[in-house]
Amino acid sequence: MNKYYKDLSNYIESFVIPYLLAHEIIYLHKNNCLDISFLRLTNKIKKVINITNINYSKIKHITYNILLTKYNYKITNYYPIKLSYVIKQ
Repeated sequence: MNKYYKDLSNYIESFVIPYLLAHEIIYLHKNNCLDISFLRLTNKIKKVINITNINYSKIKHITYNILLTKYNYKITNYYPIKLSYVIKQ
């Protein structure tokens, strides 16, 4: 049963949290409320999901890639979060 929870934790860390962060960042950016750090936003989502150990650099990298490929936004600063729109050529 321990392997099941480890696999579930890895799935949540690799897919669920980065997509939630990307949607939250886009929502806050559209409402001009994006004055929070990346670590604080991740901790808020982590409390809802209740995972004890997560790899923040992995989440940061995956969230950056989701925002860049799906929404064409590039994170220029992580404290506070600042986005810039990227036009694909």
